[in-house]
Order: sequence, then C-alpha cells, then structure tokens
Amino acid sequence: MNKKILLVSHELSLTGAPLVLLRVATILRKKGFLIDLFSYKFGALKSNFEDLGIQVAEIRDRSRFLIQISRKQLSSYALIICNTVMTYKAVDVFQRYNIPVIWYIHESSIFLEKLIDEKREVEPILRNFYNIYTVSDYTKKCLSKYNNNCKVINNCVEDCFCGYSPKNNKIRFGFIGSIIKEKGVNSLIDAFLRLKECCDNISLSIAGNYENEFGLKLKTAISDKKEIKWLGPVKDRAKDEFFSSIDILCVPSDEESSSLVLFEAASRGLAVIATEKNGACSIIRNRLDSLVIPSNDCENLYNAMLCLVKNPNKVDYMKKAMRENYLSCATIDIFQQNLLKMVNDNIDNLPVVSNPLYLERFKIFQQIRTSSGFRDYYFCEKKFFSIKLK
Repeated sequence: MNKKILLVSHELSLTGAPLVLLRVATILRKKGFLIDLFSYKFGALKSNFEDLGIQVAEIRDRSRFLIQISRKQLSSYALIICNTVMTYKAVDVFQRYNIPVIWYIHESSIFLEKLIDEKREVEPILRNFYNIYTVSDYTKKCLSKYNNNCKVINNCVEDCFCGYSPKNNKIRFGFIGSIIKEKGVNSLIDAFLRLKECCDNISLSIAGNYENEFGLKLKTAISDKKEIKWLGPVKDRAKDEFFSSIDILCVPSDEESSSLVLFEAASRGLAVIATEKNGACSIIRNRLDSLVIPSNDCENLYNAMLCLVKNPNKVDYMKKAMRENYLSCATIDIFQQNLLKMVNDNIDNLPVVSNPLYLERFKIFQQIRTSSGFRDYYFCEKKFFSIKLK
C-alpha cells in the first residue's frame, strides 16, 4: 500500500519556500507517495499542487483547526512535513500524535530573531523540537543558537544550461529578486553608478517586483539612468532571456538562507558576486570560482565589480567553475536522493518523540530566563514550572 504524507505550508505564493515544497511534492508523487496539503493561505501555486493530484485544504482559523483535529484524522499519515518556521503551531500540535514530524525550516536568522521577538511561544518549540531539517549549513549554524538537532538538505534548481554566453564588448551585471531594502539593490545601484564614472563598457539589468514603497522610490530616483534596465517581474521565457542577457549575477542581500537565484546562475554558467551571509554560497567552492563579499558593504561590492570589469578573462573562468559546481552539488537528482533518504529514514527508523510542551500552555505564562540556565514560567506571579535551556 502506498504511504501517505501530509505537507503543511504557511502559504502557496510564488516565492522560495513554497516553490521548494512544490518540488518536494512533485518528487514524492513520482515515487508513488500519496500527498495531502494543508496551507494557512492559498496562493498562485495552489493549482500547481492540484495538477499533481494533491488535495489542498486551507486552514483559515489555525488555532481552532489545530485544537480540533483528532488523532484519528491524522492516523492515515506515515509522515508530516511542516514547511518553514511559520508552521510552528502545526509542529507543536502534530508532534503529539505518534507520527513522525519533520520541521523544514528555510528562514534566515534575521527573520527568525524577529519572529521570536514578536511571538514568544516560538522559542520553546524551536528549542525543544526533535527533528529539524534546513536548507543550508549557514541556516543550520543560525539555528544552533536554539537547537543543535538539525540536518541539512541543500536546495537545487533545474538545469537550464543553454551554453555559455558569447563574448561581448560589455560586462553585463544583473539582479533578480524582490526590490526591497533587505536585498541590497540600492547598494548595487550605488556601486554600479560609481563604476560607470570610470567604465563605459558595463550595463545593469534589474528584474523583480518593485511595486512597493521602497522599490517605486528607488526606480523613480534613477529613472534618468538609461544604462540601468528595469524589467519588472520575469518568469518562463522572460526569465530565460534575463539570464541570457547578463554575465554576472549580483546577490547583495543582507542575508539569505539559501538563495535559489544563485543556484540558477550557477546552473546557467554565470559568474556571481554574493554576500557572505547566504547559505547558497556553499556552491562557491573557493574564492576563484566567484566573489563573496561582506554584507552591507557598498565599497567591497564596488571593488568586486571593478575587479571583474578589469579582468574579463576571470569572468569566463568563473562561469565554467560555477557550472561545474552546480553539477557537483545542486542538481535535482542530488536533491531527490537526499529528499528520499530523509523521508524513508523518518518513516522507517526515527523514533517519535511526544513533546510535552504544548503551545496553548505558553500563551498564559510570563517567561523569565535565569542566569542558572533555566527558563521559569510564572502564572499570576507564581512560579509554575521551569525548562532547562540547551
């Protein structure tokens, strides 16, 4: 009998974590698993899951749904995979029902810290959950502050290689992603405009949604700069055309847990400039393959771009090196092998740990961290219980 797996997502938008979950679902369906999906919110990817024959249910009232769901309703599942840290409520509830639960966390440390600061019930669940997987060694290191019981499955992308771009008299830089401050687009533009003062043979293409206050303000401020092309959101053929029109992808984000666009650039044989707080930089095996610079450092970004403009042969070397690195560690076949091992290990071998820390309890307690390594929980100014911190 085919084994049944439940996937849980916080949303189904056309963004990184839901797209990774869609890849997970696609692989598992091809391998004969039966899949159901619970999502806190529907989005553009809902139809993609349904096209795979997956039943998609929306959880609008999360608290009520998670409290009312019964052991009998979940007993048909051999495994539950909760996607992103935002599914913490489902993790806390589902771990009680003697079914293996995987918490598949994609978020960066900046997002984690902000969420933990805003939602105090997240931290005790994160500290005490027994089975976390994440998308890069970088995020594993970030999570180790709360939980050392983490394993890594690196992200992947499809192989879209169509050959190396022909020699061009220009060095063509590119950016693709959301046009928000955290992505470092303003630093990239500043560095490019400064570089333009001494180098004529350069261009910059920016692809992504800029329909927000920051994006619109930035676009308006440089509307007279003809050497910068604003493409807006791109997908399918337009996305292929974007990548084929550049030589170097710039990923100047403040932080990225594991940037899929960096993997895409590598698969297509492009050179990369990326900031060091990016889990996907694991694909850059050494400093000759592409350039890794400090985050939030416009001066280093400028110097990296200048270095490649002055050394076009270095760009050609990087393109080939990144392509080879992609083939060695970020293909779909490699991801599939690791994913199936994770699933089979958890279904067949992993003991289920019923965690006594239930989410409903923490909402009524005041939490105080002590110097002796414990967190005390008070109710009506009376100490109720303590948890030892790891």
